[in-house]
Amino acid sequence: MRGMDAYLSRETNGTITLDAAAAKQEGYSSEAINHVTDNLSEMNEMIAHGATSDDSFTVTAFSKISRAGGQSKVVRHWTGLTEIYLNSSEAEELAKKYDVAADAAGYLSGFLFKWSVPAAGALAASAIYYTSAAQIRAYNKGKGVIICMMPNTETGGYITWVTSQ
Repeated sequence: MRGMDAYLSRETNGTITLDAAAAKQEGYSSEAINHVTDNLSEMNEMIAHGATSDDSFTVTAFSKISRAGGQSKVVRHWTGLTEIYLNSSEAEELAKKYDVAADAAGYLSGFLFKWSVPAAGALAASAIYYTSAAQIRAYNKGKGVIICMMPNTETGGYITWVTSQ
């Protein structure tokens, strides 16, 4: 996808479009073009609901300003990278919800173990949830966090990481 932004344009209403025919002619794969087109469709939906776009083909949706530390917004890039900014209060609330999910995964793991069902999946889910809550708390520090998600076009999943604001 590197360089495909040369085939993007920003319309007067803020929406972003891809000249798919020109990108295809330049040698970009149908998969890469479809990935960008699908992402732009979702970004344009955000714009239709009040988000703004800029000349770097990035869309930003802001939340209300609060007294909590950090910003509260979502930033979406044409490549598919999504940055979720949570202020310190939202980050702690999310960490609490992860704690509950981890408890549920742990309970399910115990239930499956009782019935001699291999519980590797439930144990893995529990570890993921605990790690996520721990990461959010570690990076929050009263300033809020950014949860970054980049689509992995090979697996269909996401590469996800957490950082401080």
